[in-house]
Amino acid sequence: MNPFIKTAQLKTKLPGYQVARSYALNHQTLQHLAARHYEKFLKAFRYKQANVITDIQVSRGIAACKHDGIAGFFYWEKGQQPFIFHNTFGVEIGLPAAEELAIALEKAGHTSALVVGELSTIASRSHSYDVIRAINSPQKVEDLRNLQFVIFDVILLDKKDIQTKDYAERVKVLQTLPVTPLAFIPVFKEISNLKDLNAFYKEQVDKGQEGIVYHEMTTQTAWKIKPLFNLDLAIVGYVEGTDEHTGQAVSIMGALVKDSIYQLVARVGVADPAVREPLFKELSKNRVESDYTETDSDSRPIIWVKPTRVVEINAEDVTWEDARGGQWTNAALKLDGAKLLYQGQGEILKPFHPTMERLRDDKAAAACTFAQLPGTDLKLRKAAKDDVSTQIVREVYTKTIKGKPAVKKIVAWENQNNGGPKFVIHTVDFSAGRADALKEDTKVTNDRAEADEFIKNWKTEETGKGWVPA
Repeated sequence: MNPFIKTAQLKTKLPGYQVARSYALNHQTLQHLAARHYEKFLKAFRYKQANVITDIQVSRGIAACKHDGIAGFFYWEKGQQPFIFHNTFGVEIGLPAAEELAIALEKAGHTSALVVGELSTIASRSHSYDVIRAINSPQKVEDLRNLQFVIFDVILLDKKDIQTKDYAERVKVLQTLPVTPLAFIPVFKEISNLKDLNAFYKEQVDKGQEGIVYHEMTTQTAWKIKPLFNLDLAIVGYVEGTDEHTGQAVSIMGALVKDSIYQLVARVGVADPAVREPLFKELSKNRVESDYTETDSDSRPIIWVKPTRVVEINAEDVTWEDARGGQWTNAALKLDGAKLLYQGQGEILKPFHPTMERLRDDKAAAACTFAQLPGTDLKLRKAAKDDVSTQIVREVYTKTIKGKPAVKKIVAWENQNNGGPKFVIHTVDFSAGRADALKEDTKVTNDRAEADEFIKNWKTEETGKGWVPA
């Protein structure tokens, strides 16, 4: 085992492959070099979303294709097993990409290397969550062989400090290193004007890549540039704020339209305080009933409306897959008179970090069609069925506090095929001696284990000493 690794921190995931989530690096010099590089270079990146780059100074720079994954440091010394570590000093030992790179470096006559790269998947479009799942929970060796290490910087080579050179010189050093199918240097392109930068950017995006990385040498500024994903959606619901935000629309739900069916896409926050109150007044006039229930992350219900307004959203990226690699779906609702009726789950994209760009007064809700996503259409996976609910738990506890009655109650049920959250847990906390006597809360989840854990924790935390089952 490599002496630079704290073996007690490691967990074996597959034969020959071990992982430590953090604080497993046992080498102060490596820790210092990595921390310095992270602060000086990795954290210094500026982020930009644009379909056409217009406001970046371009004089003398280097561009490369951007790979979405997780940043990592590869370290190897002749005679020792190579490993990849991260800024939290978590490590992976036994990754095929690292093993192959070490063999290639030794064959090329090198004795040690500390290089920086992006651990990504070999899929045409990698995502960081795919990488995290693969390194922490691989099911088979093939999962590890689906990971590549894209090298974009060098710190040490054969014990020599390369980090003191400027980036253009470091790239020249990188281009002398051997590569393997799973560990390689991206194609770097010298850029001298904005036109060339946009041409290279368009070329990468047209290939389906995530974007580019650009280092401007005259200003020593580094950029990560990605396309701006825009979509116009019909507003089909809103969430009203609480406390000082009562009477304000704090977030809105948007949908794509096919005839009278509204395919839910994303909920976005309303960031501008000046917009929230007038938008609430307008939307609340168009409230409709619905047999579909959904809440925001604070368990506040989405109030459904007849679609009359359009919101333009943007996102950092989109995916069509869920966490298990299956097709992402969301509810589809049909407007029937003054009611939105659940139609089933429709296959749709999932935006990453969607935000509200603007309200569009120049576009009708009916115009927010699937035509914005060429090659797609409404695709219902599961038809609506009768609403059936099964109670999981119903428990009531009482206690006398300062001579006055107090009651705590928990009710949980499982929904079947009604399109809403699969598990709902509702709690009540009543105390006659309290200024705010009645408190209620509702939690929702689609995971039975998560529901059971919440119920267990609620009982432990809320029904301790003195509480008696009613």
